[in-house]
Amino acid sequence: MDLEPEKNVSLLLNLPNELLLCILEQLPIKDILEVRATCTQLFELCNERFMSNTTLHINYCRFPTDILTDFGISIPRTINSLRFGEQVDFERGHEEFLMQFGKEIQTITFYECKNLSDKEFLYLIKFFPDLKELEIKAHFLSVDEIFGRNIKLVDDDNREDLRRVFKKLRKFSTECCYVSPQQFNDLVELMPALEAIKVSYISTFESCLTPRTISSFVRSRERQLRFLECGDSASDGIDDKFFYELSQLTDLQLKKITFSMKSVHEDALKAFLNTQSDLEIIEMFHSWKMSEEIVQYIGENLFNLKVLALKNGVPRLKGLSFMRELKHLNELYLIDNRDVMSTFKFHDDFHVAYGIEEKFPLLRKLHLDNMIRGICIDCWEKLGLAFPNLTHLSLYRNKIEDNCLPIIFKHFTHLKSLNLNRCNQITDNGMLDLLNTSSNVRFPLSNLKKLQILQLKRCSNITDKTFTELSPMLNLRELDLSEVDVSETGIESIVNKFPKLEHLTLNECPKINNNCLKHICEKLRRLKYLNVSRTRFVLNWNLVSNNCQYLQILEAEGCAVRCKQIYELFEKVPSLLYLKCSTLGIRRFEHMRDKIFYEQK
Repeated sequence: MDLEPEKNVSLLLNLPNELLLCILEQLPIKDILEVRATCTQLFELCNERFMSNTTLHINYCRFPTDILTDFGISIPRTINSLRFGEQVDFERGHEEFLMQFGKEIQTITFYECKNLSDKEFLYLIKFFPDLKELEIKAHFLSVDEIFGRNIKLVDDDNREDLRRVFKKLRKFSTECCYVSPQQFNDLVELMPALEAIKVSYISTFESCLTPRTISSFVRSRERQLRFLECGDSASDGIDDKFFYELSQLTDLQLKKITFSMKSVHEDALKAFLNTQSDLEIIEMFHSWKMSEEIVQYIGENLFNLKVLALKNGVPRLKGLSFMRELKHLNELYLIDNRDVMSTFKFHDDFHVAYGIEEKFPLLRKLHLDNMIRGICIDCWEKLGLAFPNLTHLSLYRNKIEDNCLPIIFKHFTHLKSLNLNRCNQITDNGMLDLLNTSSNVRFPLSNLKKLQILQLKRCSNITDKTFTELSPMLNLRELDLSEVDVSETGIESIVNKFPKLEHLTLNECPKINNNCLKHICEKLRRLKYLNVSRTRFVLNWNLVSNNCQYLQILEAEGCAVRCKQIYELFEKVPSLLYLKCSTLGIRRFEHMRDKIFYEQK
């Protein structure tokens, strides 16, 4: 049992049903505040005594990283959410569970539920009369036909039951999964309180959701709709006509809009934006067709904007001058996250900080990823003064020089997260401010005393020296050193100077060995996530099982392991949720299930 002081609740982590029920039988009701388990047969836990003020998570995670319970079932009185993960077997009856506790659920997510058929969906959804949010999400690499193209979801037999379930629904999302226009219209017709809609795979093909389907829906809800997200995946169909149609809706006042610029021209977008003075969030994908003029127009007319994201193709900008009037901006994303040559660039005649004269005290997150041209020292000085309260800075794959790093470390002292992944021009000199010979005052990385997350993946010129000469950073929680040339000397310094590390990634670090592992296991007592995949050494599993009592995820792909070692690891590390070795991924539930089956046999 692990105790979280800030919540003051007891957690029973990742136990099989049999053991969980035995423990619950011995606990007084006041101690049964939150329960987490990895199991699929929910009906086994249907007991009023156990479920009152309780959270049940089914921990199935396809890509387990920092979010350990991202795919699960949650039934707290305060959160009221239910998430079905991909491995939940809908063939096993959950009726008892759903009948007893469905009325408590307000949020449901079906995430990559490949076993979910239209019949099962319609069967399950009827158990939730107080539903507020419904999300159906497939994997972004494939279009999942969850319901089938010719399936009629709503008919005379189920219409009233569905209307009762959807009467309070405020958000409906079908992301990366196929829904036909008829299915979409039939469902949203039964959702009178809808305020937010998120859809993707919009195209000109009649069998898919079309811009006309979406615009017709918006027209029918223009007085209450506040959030409209048309995802970037295969959304070629959002066109000029769509925005011209929306611009005619006098009662439409959106707070957020997300869309693709693939088939949209500036005049149509301007006509729409001219009617949306209350917009707070704009996310535009595939924006290579967008000129600097439209970005300037956004900056000069949408004064209430809090989040601006221009992704995958940004036009040549005249610096950040478009921000002049955006005094309420909290987050700015200028990103090209493709692996091809980036199109994110500023105009050659204008520096990045051009037009930035005043302070933007509300800006918290700044992403300037995949920049072709680096940012000069003078610009970093201006940006440091203009954005004094920045907490998140991402410079992924940027051409940033060593002499710029001390300027960042000097001004952005409120940073909690810094992403320097693939900035392969930076060296120890920049991280330690060793190039400064004109002043006795230096600003190394350790000047960021509030920093919690540091990402240095593929920074190939950073060595042990950075960590041996740095001052301690007591708030650092996550460190990614994938493919960095760090050895035992650097690891020994890391575990002593970053004692609160909880996530450590050493993927493909060629000099990592069991001596490094010994330092990590013995010193980092809070460690929850460790990745030593493809590090080319024979991992000493006893070091982990005897020392890492709070470890939840261990990724050691490429490290040989015997079945006996897996057994001992799960037995000695009660918090361990997931182990990845070679090409095998093993979750605690699967391990316990196999163990129980073996012993019974």
